[in-house]
Amino acid sequence: MEQATQMIMEWQCNDAAKRQRIVESHLMASFRHTFQQEGEKLSVFLYRLDKLLHRALLRGGVDATGLDQARLEQLFKGALTNNLVALRVRMMHTLRDPPSFSQLMREVREEEHWVSVRESTKASVATAAVSQVPMTAAVGASQASLTRVASEVDSLRQNIKELTTLVSKLLSTATGTPAGVAQNAVSPILENPATAVFSEAVALDRAGPSVPSLVSGIFCYKCGEDGHLKRDCTRSENLRLINKKLLKRTQGRVPGNFPGAR
Repeated sequence: MEQATQMIMEWQCNDAAKRQRIVESHLMASFRHTFQQEGEKLSVFLYRLDKLLHRALLRGGVDATGLDQARLEQLFKGALTNNLVALRVRMMHTLRDPPSFSQLMREVREEEHWVSVRESTKASVATAAVSQVPMTAAVGASQASLTRVASEVDSLRQNIKELTTLVSKLLSTATGTPAGVAQNAVSPILENPATAVFSEAVALDRAGPSVPSLVSGIFCYKCGEDGHLKRDCTRSENLRLINKKLLKRTQGRVPGNFPGAR
């Protein structure tokens, strides 16, 4: 205001010309004090600058020959200090003549697109890295679980081996069977008792008459007939025959843990 007051007093022209010069000075002051706002794209800021610059041009506040230079200078001056697009455009035009508005706008938008693609790529990589952490943890947990299961299986196998040895010694002592034959007969039952009963019986029968068969006394608890179990029986119930066979099994047998021990 002090400068305008002084110029009005010194200008040798009529009042209309003085008012015009004040308006022109005001437009250029607005142009020189226009800055990029937070979150505003550089292309939008450039468009705002160009509108103010053309208003000043129409009022005679700036010469047409210096239009591109004034636009470029204010773009760099008013841009945010952390704006990557402005920095790249400044590097491109350091030693070049100032471009026109259309050329400058095209370059700014190309740089904005490049920065946007770069930021999207970085975000995708970060998301992939974060999602890989639970996967790695899951793999580690699976490996630990497998290791624990393998350890438990090894321990179970060791217990089965020790139990097989113990049972074979007891069988050998009770029946007079060689320890090696008794262990070979007992091992399948301990490892898989659900499926090894009959194969164990065959092995004992092949070993000789001194080894009693585990299935020699098997009979049906429904019909009383030999050779099958109650769950496979299709005959009628015969309690008298069942009681007769049970009494026959208990007569003359000394107490023991092995079927057929006498």
